[in-house]
Amino acid sequence: MPDSGGSRAQREHIPTSGTGPGADSAPLTPHGDAGALSVDPGAPQVTAPAGLPAAPEAGGLKAARRTGFLVTMVLGGLTALPPLSMDMYLPALPAVTDSLSAPAATIQLTLTACLAGMALGQLVVGPMSDRWGRRRPLLLGMVVYVIATAICALAPSAELLIGFRLLQGLAGAAGIVIARAVVRDLYDGVEMARFFSTLMLISGVAPIIAPLIGGQVMRFTDWRGIFVVLTGVGIVLTLVVWKWLHETLEPGSRHTGGVGEALRTMRGLLADRVFTGYMVTGGLAFAVLFAYISASPSSSRRSTGPPRRPSACCSASTRSA
Repeated sequence: MPDSGGSRAQREHIPTSGTGPGADSAPLTPHGDAGALSVDPGAPQVTAPAGLPAAPEAGGLKAARRTGFLVTMVLGGLTALPPLSMDMYLPALPAVTDSLSAPAATIQLTLTACLAGMALGQLVVGPMSDRWGRRRPLLLGMVVYVIATAICALAPSAELLIGFRLLQGLAGAAGIVIARAVVRDLYDGVEMARFFSTLMLISGVAPIIAPLIGGQVMRFTDWRGIFVVLTGVGIVLTLVVWKWLHETLEPGSRHTGGVGEALRTMRGLLADRVFTGYMVTGGLAFAVLFAYISASPSSSRRSTGPPRRPSACCSASTRSA
């Protein structure tokens, strides 16, 4: 049977630490849904990566848990970054309208541009990661994301802000796509399903808490401070990926189908009426949600003039509902 994802992540892609002899005596392989570790005498001998001390056999369970936690934090952060980029900005929409002296409809295009960038970026980043591996496209996307977010913080006009929000979304799509691709590389079976459930939980919680975080940031600074915070988060995630997330797609598993093959696959999916029905229903539901989200800050301000914190709480409660 294939190795479970936990053991693959520990042995190959995420460095672990430990001291003492005995790490080379037998690999540790999780078995069952609970992830308990047992010694597999028939498995090949595995040594610690060069430059790292060997982990003691008695500390294998602790090392496996530490590795799983590290993978969860890295991939969870990548998954949460695009929702944070979208929704932390919501409480600041009226302030951006005043600061840039632009119509509310124009400022709402900054949300549309970011969302469109995320959608289009996934079409490009996915085939790139299949062709060149996960690490290089992810690092490139994170660097572009940091630069685009920093320029958003300095944008002097609504047009420039819209343009770099589009670029921010295009680059942020790398986190969405490659985080899920890494899970597929590292995990199999029940472990993969469990990890995808964790990422889905993070994807659901991040949009709920993001407006609350944005509202708190607005208490201490203006709308530009939100992009400064996002720039800092992007820098931290870039450094974490560079240091701890190694390449997970072996050269022999890569293929060069490109965007054309991806589009052909999507065409095949669209031919499935059941899939298309679910997709259209979900898309319309999200369209209604984002129409409300983009219009609610300005509409609430015109009708009742609430302060920023209640507006952020309203956005968060709407998302949770």
